[in-house]
Amino acid sequence: MDSVKSCFPSEDRKSCSRYSQTYVVAKTKSTFDVLWQNGNISLGLEPHNLAPVSTPGDHDFWPGQFVLEKMAVEEAAEHQRIGIVRNVDALERTVNVKWIVPVDDDTVRYGSGPTEETVSAYELVEHPDFSFCTGEVVIRSALNINKSEADLTNGTMTVSRESLDTSFGFLSCIGNVVGYKDEGIEVQWASGVVSKAQHFEIIGLERLLDSSVESMNEVHISVDDDAEQDKIHRESTKNAPEEYAEDCSGSLRNAFIFSKTAFDFLTNAASSLFGAHGSTSSSSVTAYPQYQIVETAELHSSTEDFPEEKHIMELVTQIEKPRLSSGNDIKRFDVVVDCSDHHFVKEYGHENVKRGWLKKIQQEWAILQNDLPDDIHVRVYEERMDLLRACIVGAAGTPYHDNLFFFDIFFPPDYPHEPPSVHYHSGGLRLNPNLYESGKVCLSLLKTWAGTGNEVWNPEGSTVLQLLLSLQALVLNEKPYFNEAGYDKFVGKADGEKNSITYNENAFLLSCKSMMYILHKPPKHFDKFVKEHFACRAPQILEACDAYLGGDLVGHARDAMYVSDDGCKNCSTGFKIMLGKLLPKLVAAFSGAGIPCNQ
Repeated sequence: MDSVKSCFPSEDRKSCSRYSQTYVVAKTKSTFDVLWQNGNISLGLEPHNLAPVSTPGDHDFWPGQFVLEKMAVEEAAEHQRIGIVRNVDALERTVNVKWIVPVDDDTVRYGSGPTEETVSAYELVEHPDFSFCTGEVVIRSALNINKSEADLTNGTMTVSRESLDTSFGFLSCIGNVVGYKDEGIEVQWASGVVSKAQHFEIIGLERLLDSSVESMNEVHISVDDDAEQDKIHRESTKNAPEEYAEDCSGSLRNAFIFSKTAFDFLTNAASSLFGAHGSTSSSSVTAYPQYQIVETAELHSSTEDFPEEKHIMELVTQIEKPRLSSGNDIKRFDVVVDCSDHHFVKEYGHENVKRGWLKKIQQEWAILQNDLPDDIHVRVYEERMDLLRACIVGAAGTPYHDNLFFFDIFFPPDYPHEPPSVHYHSGGLRLNPNLYESGKVCLSLLKTWAGTGNEVWNPEGSTVLQLLLSLQALVLNEKPYFNEAGYDKFVGKADGEKNSITYNENAFLLSCKSMMYILHKPPKHFDKFVKEHFACRAPQILEACDAYLGGDLVGHARDAMYVSDDGCKNCSTGFKIMLGKLLPKLVAAFSGAGIPCNQ
C-alpha cells in the first residue's frame, strides 16, 4: 500500500514536518458516473453493479454524438443531414436526433423549426470527423491555437502560438475527452483545466497519427492567412498518396499545422499522460474469420485428355451439353459467348497455358455441369476458359433469403497451384463482413484471409464448386455477424446475440437494396434468369416483408415459434421504420421489371 503523510491544518509548512505522521492506505473505493443511451445519468455507481459491453454494435449511438443521415447513392450528397443524438432506445433501435445545418467549416446553425425527430438507427452513421469517445486523447486544431490567446474568463481555454514555446502551452492543447456537454465536447486538458470544445476545434490524436505520420515526414508552418495555408497544404501533399491528399481537407487539414518538434512533443506527452495513444475508442478493426472448407466429391471427368496443341474451342465442343435446371428452362450450367462485362476481362495469360491447366479447367467444368445444386448457377465463356461467372441464391433462414449474389472468377495461368481470383458484384453495398463494397471477397480458401490445414486452397483437391459452396454456406449464413474475426467467442452471449440480430436486420435492408440494383442492372447472360427468379420469388419476398413489419425476426417470417438465442421474439421498431420506407421502392422495382405485385 502507498504511504501518506498528514499534518495539522494550523501548522505552517515548515513546522508540519515536526508533527507529520505516516499512514498506510488500507482501502480504496471507486465509483462510476454513467451516461446511459436513453439520456439518463447515474452518479456514483459501484463497479459490481455494472458489466462492461465488450463489443458495441455498429448501430449503437450515444447522447451528444454527431451523426450523418444515410443517403441513397443516387441522391445528392448536399442533402445529407447532420444531427446530434439526444437519446437512444437501444432495444427498439430508434434514435431521437436534433438536426443541425452546417454553415461553414467552423460553425453550425440550428434550425428555427422543429428539428428533433425519432429515426431508425439503421439510417444513421457516425460522423467521420466529429465523433469522439469518452477517454479519447485529443489535441487542438493548430488554427484554433493560432487565432486566440489564453482566456479563462468564459470557461474556455485557448492557447496562443507563442505559448507553445512552453511546456504549459503544450499541455493546454492536449487532453482527454470527459464527455458530451451542451452540444459540445467536454475535455480535461493536461494542464488540469476542464473546458468545452466544439467538434471542429479538436481532433483525435490516434486518428491524426494514423492519417499523417505515415504520409508526412514533416510539415512546417508560419502562416497569417488562408491563402498561405492552402499553399503550404498543397506543397505538403504534393508527393503524398492520392488518398492522403483527399483526406487533408477541412478540419482535419488544420490539425496538421504543427512543426515536427511540436508534434513529437504532443505524441510523447499523450503517451506518458494517457498511455499508448490514450484512446478508448469503441471502433473495431474489421477483420475476417477463418473458414472450414466444405468437402465435395473427388474430381471426376469422362472426357479424354486433350493435346496441348488443340485449340480451346475443340475442348469446349467435346464437353457434354449441360443439363437443364428442374422446373424451368434456365440452365444451371451453360457455355456462353461475350465476356465484355466480366470484372477480369483484361486479365491475360491463358493463351500459352500448359495442357495441365486445360485439363484442370475441363475437370472443373465437368464437376459444375454434373454437381451444381439448384440454387447455384454458373456461366463459362467459349472464348475465355479462364473466366467464369456464378450466381448464388440466398438461402432461407438467413437475412439474404431469395436474393441473388454474383461472383466473377478468374483462373490464373498457374491454376490450380494458386487459387482463383474472385470479385463480388456488390452494387456499392456492404451486407456481409466477408464481402467488401469494392468487390473483394475475404476467405481463407482464396488466400485473402489467414488459414491453415484444410482451411486453405489445396491444389490437389480444392475445386470451384467447393469455393461456391463455401460462399453459400459459410459466408451467406444465418448469423453473418459472427464471421468477424474473433467474434465467434461471443456466440451465445448477450452482447453477441444482440449485435447479431441488429446485423441481420441491417443486412436484410441492404439485401433489399441489392435486389433493386440487380433488377436495374443484371449481369450479362443472367438477364432472363434474374427476371424469372424475382418473378417467381417476389410474392415470398413481399410476404416476408409484411411478416417483418408485423414483428417477425429476420429470416424467420411466419415462424411464430422461433425465438433467438438471446430470447428475442420480435424485430425492432427501428428496423420496421426503415423497412416501411424501403418497401414501396422495392415494389416499384419489381413493377418496373414487369413483375406483377398484388401488395
